[in-house]
Amino acid sequence: MIDLKLILYPTDFSEYAGHARPYVVDLARKFGSQVIVLHVVPAPTYVVSYEIAVDTTTLDEEMRRSARKRLLAIAEELAGEGLQADTIVEVGSPFVEIVRTARSRKVDLIVMATHGWGVIKHMFLGSTAELVVRKAPCPVLTVRHPSHEFVRP
Repeated sequence: MIDLKLILYPTDFSEYAGHARPYVVDLARKFGSQVIVLHVVPAPTYVVSYEIAVDTTTLDEEMRRSARKRLLAIAEELAGEGLQADTIVEVGSPFVEIVRTARSRKVDLIVMATHGWGVIKHMFLGSTAELVVRKAPCPVLTVRHPSHEFVRP
C-alpha cells in the first residue's frame, strides 16, 4: 500500500501554485500526511561595475521575511483544513532546493504546479517542474492550471 507520511508543496505564490493546493489538502487528508510548504528565494545578486557596486542584502532579507510571512499564512490555512504543516524558506535555485529538501526530509510525494509556458518560453527559461520530475527522489504530482486543460475537439 502507498504510504504518504510527508508531502512537499513547493510554491512561488503564483495563481498556478494555488491550483496545486486542493490536491495537497485532499491527499494529506486521505493519507494522514504532514505537509511541508516550501518557497525558494533566488540567491542574492550583486551588481558590480567600475563606477558602482550595489549590495542587495537588504532586499534579499526583505524577500525572505516576506516569504516567511506568506508561508505562515498558507500553513494557517492548511491548519484550518485540519492539516499539520511546516514551512521552509530556502535560498538558491528552485529546482535544486526542492529536490534537496525532498531528499533531506525524506519526502514521500511532491505536489507542485506547472506554469504551462509555451514552447519558446520553455526553451529559453526551462521548466522547474520538469527538472524536479527528472531529479526527485520520490514521485511528483504536477498540476496544470485549469485554463491549460486539454479540450477535445
